[in-house]
Amino acid sequence: MINKKTLLSVGSGLTILAGLVAFTTAPSFAAKKPAIEVVTHAGAGGGTDVNSRMMMLRSRRTLKQDM
Repeated sequence: MINKKTLLSVGSGLTILAGLVAFTTAPSFAAKKPAIEVVTHAGAGGGTDVNSRMMMLRSRRTLKQDM
């Protein structure tokens, strides 16, 4: 017959094992998205460049993703 001490030991061991498995596999489900690349036809420092950079800053907040 199984006594209380053995049953408690096995139960706590299984609980710890289940917790370790749950915490080690959770990050693998969250796939990291690659950064979005923005290309403009104008050179650096012009109006189009500044406008594109401002658009990227606002979009980063909305999309919650790097650009």
